[in-house]
Amino acid sequence: ANDKAGGVGGAGLLERGATRANGRAMSDPRDMHDRTAGSMADPSGNTLDALLRCKTDHVRLITKLLSAICLKEKQAPLAGPLAWCQLSAQGLRFTTEESLSLQARVYLMADLFREYEFAEAEPVVIGLNLGAVLECLRILDRKLGVMSMPPSLYIQYHEESSSLMLTLIEGIAHTMCEIATLDNGLPADHGSAGVRQCCRIVLQADTLRDGLAELEWGESNQRDKVVVMHVCVAEQSFKLTVRNADCGCEMDFKAEAISRFEADSDVRESYRFSHLQSVSRALHAAETACLRVMGDGELNVMMKLSDSSKNGFVEYFLAPLSDENDADVFG
Repeated sequence: ANDKAGGVGGAGLLERGATRANGRAMSDPRDMHDRTAGSMADPSGNTLDALLRCKTDHVRLITKLLSAICLKEKQAPLAGPLAWCQLSAQGLRFTTEESLSLQARVYLMADLFREYEFAEAEPVVIGLNLGAVLECLRILDRKLGVMSMPPSLYIQYHEESSSLMLTLIEGIAHTMCEIATLDNGLPADHGSAGVRQCCRIVLQADTLRDGLAELEWGESNQRDKVVVMHVCVAEQSFKLTVRNADCGCEMDFKAEAISRFEADSDVRESYRFSHLQSVSRALHAAETACLRVMGDGELNVMMKLSDSSKNGFVEYFLAPLSDENDADVFG
């Protein structure tokens, strides 16, 4: 069965293109080494040379990871979001954004794949409708429940045709989805290595999730809420205080709830609560969470999601609110 997902999901979806990533390799959150993989046959019968070929048995983990960077809670399956996928020898990095103040990334490292081949020395960035990718993965995932043995997911990208092909292989049965790529430039640059880290806090994901759930009071004006993060070195703890023009609520994360605490001085920064809510939706599937506040005030949240013996990583970047933005919120 051939399901072509490139022609649905919004205007411009059939535009095609790839962008070279200015020679910058994908950063590995675990500082892993490159992986060399064996050769693979093309299940689609395509005779074009593929820039990327990889195969994995972890379809559900990949679906779970990519779902975590759909930043809007309610969105039609094929209506987006638009995403960037960086292909490199280290693996795949998917990125989505909400304006310039919230960015999310998923890292699918090469060792998540049973076989992985990338034909270029430098990274390549392609644009995708992530909703179309997830819809294809969910179609494939629904087949897992009726199969006695785990199927394989085969992913390939052909630069000449500017298409990403997803193929589920189970015995002699092949289910293929072809997704047209987009030419949507490059994402904003977040997480620069030159920015100083002010603090780093590691805790269990469910601890952070339950704390954030306590802060979701009220049903209206969610976008008007501001969350203040206060890190206290003396107590080796941090607080999250949510407020709007009417009232506020505070959650205190004590030292015993924190696995690792690193900070040289107290930190106090403000962020939009709606952005933190986008982050919190991924906490249900995560094991651990790492929060870092950078020297420019940006909040970086990284989570680890696992499936059997394999791990995947989701990362978020939240821009701080300036004094001018605070005035706009409460003006």
